[in-house]
Amino acid sequence: MLRRPRSPRQTLALLTPLALVAALGTACGDETTVAVGGLDRTDAFEISGEAGAAPEVTWNGKMDAEEVETEVVAEGDGAELAEGDQVLVNYYVGNGFTRSTTLDTYAEEQVPSVIPVGGEVPQPVSAQPSDEEIVRYLFDVFVAEQIEAGDTVGTRKVSTVTSADVVGVAGSVLDIGNEDALMVVIDLDSLVKTGPDGGPIKKRAAWVPKITFDDGTPTGFDFGSAAEPDGTLKTAVLYQGEGQEVGEKDLVVVNYLGSVHDSAKPFDSSYGRETFTTALGRGAVIQGWDDALVGLKVGSRVMLQIPPDLGYGKQGSGEDIPGGSTLYFLIDVLAAG
Repeated sequence: MLRRPRSPRQTLALLTPLALVAALGTACGDETTVAVGGLDRTDAFEISGEAGAAPEVTWNGKMDAEEVETEVVAEGDGAELAEGDQVLVNYYVGNGFTRSTTLDTYAEEQVPSVIPVGGEVPQPVSAQPSDEEIVRYLFDVFVAEQIEAGDTVGTRKVSTVTSADVVGVAGSVLDIGNEDALMVVIDLDSLVKTGPDGGPIKKRAAWVPKITFDDGTPTGFDFGSAAEPDGTLKTAVLYQGEGQEVGEKDLVVVNYLGSVHDSAKPFDSSYGRETFTTALGRGAVIQGWDDALVGLKVGSRVMLQIPPDLGYGKQGSGEDIPGGSTLYFLIDVLAAG
């Protein structure tokens, strides 16, 4: 099949995501070598390698694909996903026309996606997302449509589809033509936790303020008995998680509560709202987070004391964070990858 001429490149307004469709089967873990796709889906490529690592892809020829087809190629033995869960997903997109890599979230400068099970994928936070952000969002929506309750962590799936059904003309930014056939390898890597699950550390450091709660949800800090800040970055583990360690450029999913030292109320909190997702080491958050979160284990709850030079400095931030403020954050590390 010859692909149609490419439409002119343009920035697209984000649309409401398509309704989620049922994915096939449950899911993965062992090393697999799978022939999928074609000259007509089934003959065009082979993938090999263990689920949870970037697949090795060999193209046998150009691929044709029409309606989306998804199959489980390795079943995971991890937790079973339920409606409302969030799962950390890595995926690889290959272009069946050019026989090249289109997108690989395992690559060094990429990060996995946080996919809601049975919910809508969050749109880019930027008011004016770049073409690349829009395309990544559209692929996230497609991947979400292939995941359903009952799938298990560790699963690898493979989908074949035409580009028109995923990214349309927006795909030109990644050299995707209007009718290119796409192959998508999807790895369900880890479940986003709902709270700290490690054991509590009973001895509290002298600088750590008392945490106030409302029906089990952290709501603020009481600095009355806490030592004064000393201008250094401090980390106190309150619950020791047992998950993987956070890496320097990982995507992390957290809940947090933030306050200026000695303030009567916090300036921000994600508890009771939505979890907060960010990439470390890329200028997305203050330096204190980049420095303090690396090496922590998923499932941990920690308290951070962040001096002004690793926070918002002399200029502060808005009305709630004056210049020169020492910041305190309670953080639950819920996922990383």
